[in-house]
Amino acid sequence: MKMKLTQSIRRYLMSKTVVRSALQILVAQKGMNEKRNITNREIAQATGLSPNTVGTWMSPANEIKHVHSDVIVALCNWVPCDISDLLYLDSIEQ
Repeated sequence: MKMKLTQSIRRYLMSKTVVRSALQILVAQKGMNEKRNITNREIAQATGLSPNTVGTWMSPANEIKHVHSDVIVALCNWVPCDISDLLYLDSIEQ
């Protein structure tokens, strides 16, 4: 017996779920609250993270492939925020 796949099921089967960072949004909110611009360099210095790490987390287009607890703790303490504010799942078509 053949089954017809609905468009939504087909889309689900053809998608992949990735982890992304909402740091850019959180930093923009922090900057608005403090009435100033916050640079990646400032975040790196304040958190002890490398500028490359901060840059990766600041780009919502980047998939976060390796989640290190020390990075999450540093960013969540600096913003401040919860892990659920910092990370989200995004479903993309393959």
